[in-house]
Amino acid sequence: HGLLFGTFCIFTSIHIILFENKIVFLFFSSIPWEIYFRLIYIITYFAGIFFVLFIKSLYPRDMSDILINLFTKVNLLFIISVIILPVYYFTYTLPLFGLLFILMLFYIMYIYIRALYKNRTSSLIGSFGFLFLGMTLINDLLHINLIINTTYLMQFGLVIFIFTHSYILSTRYSRAYVHVFNIFHKMKKNNRALISLKNNLEEIVRERTNELQNAKTRIETVGKMTSEIVHDLKNPISAIIGFSELANEDDIGKSNRSEYLEIIQKEANRLSNMSQEILDFVKGGSSLQKEVINLKLFLLEFYHTFGMEFKKYKINFELNIDEDIDVLIDTEKIRRVLINLSKNSIEAFENYKKENKLIKLKVYKSKKAILIKYSDNGPGIPKEIQEHLFVPFVTFNKENGTGLGMSLAKEIIESHKGRLYFDANVKEGAEFIIELPNIEGELN
Repeated sequence: HGLLFGTFCIFTSIHIILFENKIVFLFFSSIPWEIYFRLIYIITYFAGIFFVLFIKSLYPRDMSDILINLFTKVNLLFIISVIILPVYYFTYTLPLFGLLFILMLFYIMYIYIRALYKNRTSSLIGSFGFLFLGMTLINDLLHINLIINTTYLMQFGLVIFIFTHSYILSTRYSRAYVHVFNIFHKMKKNNRALISLKNNLEEIVRERTNELQNAKTRIETVGKMTSEIVHDLKNPISAIIGFSELANEDDIGKSNRSEYLEIIQKEANRLSNMSQEILDFVKGGSSLQKEVINLKLFLLEFYHTFGMEFKKYKINFELNIDEDIDVLIDTEKIRRVLINLSKNSIEAFENYKKENKLIKLKVYKSKKAILIKYSDNGPGIPKEIQEHLFVPFVTFNKENGTGLGMSLAKEIIESHKGRLYFDANVKEGAEFIIELPNIEGELN
């Protein structure tokens, strides 16, 4: 836009200057009149070409390329004729140019009307400037061809046209600048995001790699230990089948049948526990179903549902909690943790002769966490075993066990954004600390 508009302004300005004969002859009195005459014609035709091309640049979708090319080529032929033909002959091109230019002005007026109808940007201001310029150009052409006796007015029309279309161009440039400015800021923002992503990409890739590696390790571990699990499951199944056959015989006494049924029940419970541990391990990545519950009521409910096992093995249970504490947990999974810890204590007590067997739960609350201290007064855990407590499939020579109970308990607590650890400093028995986030911190 700007280049064509500027070129048009230059040619029209030179045209006006050349028409002021006194000024030209004052500085260039030695110029032959023939050259001077040819310059006027050439500049007039060039001004017409760049004028039409400028309007085309304003409304490229509305103006016909064929008409513009035809007008340009005809004017170039006029310019060539001015250069090579004598003055007498090339002066006949001016009326033809005038007729052609007037037709083009009417066509351009149609374009401006069409732009107004389509509500093109600044089309009203442009139409006013063009109308004023067109009227002055027609006046000058008619005056040059001695059709009317007025004076040259094109310079006034040019001023109005330049002023209105300078405003149009400045508006377009300002909008383009604002658009570029907005794009620049968007690109700057995107670049900052890309830089941030680049800085975090390595960490993200590392995290995803670790997740994939953990999943792969879990799958490999399950596959590697499948045969061992099947072997461990066969033991209680074989016992159940064997003792059920013995209990079904007619010649055994009532006491023997009761003993066999008790063994079957015990082995069935072990089989159920082992199956549950394997299921929990396979579902280790399942989502939590958290709810806000009263911790004291939850622990009392746990004792009421699991207390029969404690009474069966003559184990006392003690709960110490000073206040009502609300906690956000998956109750089924936390109950599973307490059951796993309790079963380990019961199995430890089976081969440990002690009169006052005790399992104790003590709850503390701090600003950041809730601590549940689980302890028993059993034989404790040997030092060589303590460092492998939470390793999957490690059973420590325990009969009919999967070795998954403690690893599952640790995984459940960590999925609650907490910690489960063993306190090795106790003098008697075993002690585990369950650390859960305080509900205020969890909700925030």
